[in-house]
Amino acid sequence: MNSGVDIYWFGDRRAAQAVIYVHGFAVNYTSKGMFTDLADHLSDQDLASILFDLSDFDRERNAAFLPLSDQQRRLREVYGTVKAEVDRVSLIAHSLGCGVAATLLPELELDKVLLLAPAGDRHGPRIKDRLFKHHGAWTDEDGLMRFKRKNGTITSFSKRYVDEFDIEFSRVYRDNLSQVKDLKICLAESDELTPAMEKVFAKYDTVCLPGSDHNFTGESRQRLLELAAEFLN
Repeated sequence: MNSGVDIYWFGDRRAAQAVIYVHGFAVNYTSKGMFTDLADHLSDQDLASILFDLSDFDRERNAAFLPLSDQQRRLREVYGTVKAEVDRVSLIAHSLGCGVAATLLPELELDKVLLLAPAGDRHGPRIKDRLFKHHGAWTDEDGLMRFKRKNGTITSFSKRYVDEFDIEFSRVYRDNLSQVKDLKICLAESDELTPAMEKVFAKYDTVCLPGSDHNFTGESRQRLLELAAEFLN
């Protein structure tokens, strides 16, 4: 596979179905082990899993958050590469990745879509304010906003990142989820939904895993693995 994006395959590339994973905000594809656990579990189900990052990382693991348009471009590239090899392509997204994926649903030919703890309405300035408040961020001489993480790495994001994510995800979901012929939404019990989000999700096959946090850690992880396997097969 020739691609400008680093793509990580789990399972047999000759599997009947490929599943693309779209991770959430401020993490990489390995975060909390959720996607790698799912990929390992599904590898026994004649499913190939395709994982990739929506941020850029340097050798020291410092991260640069990419604006929405760049994340869309990256997902399009991964989808196009996978679709050229596999007829049936499905998608699993988590948190903010659900919103990113939803913006492209009208143009992607997907067999099934599983949304995990979808991100709600969060405007760009609120993302910026939250990062500055909780991470002690600063703006450098080039106008990039940066903050230091607990592991010592530096994360940066641009004004374009903030501006492009200044969208109402409830509207994106309302307009685009109907484009998927087979959709399932898995909510985390710890997450609070706005009335607008509840109204949109009520129209679809939606389940909430009891006792689950936003990343489906602990006992809810096994239930998530079983739910994904049942839905995708």
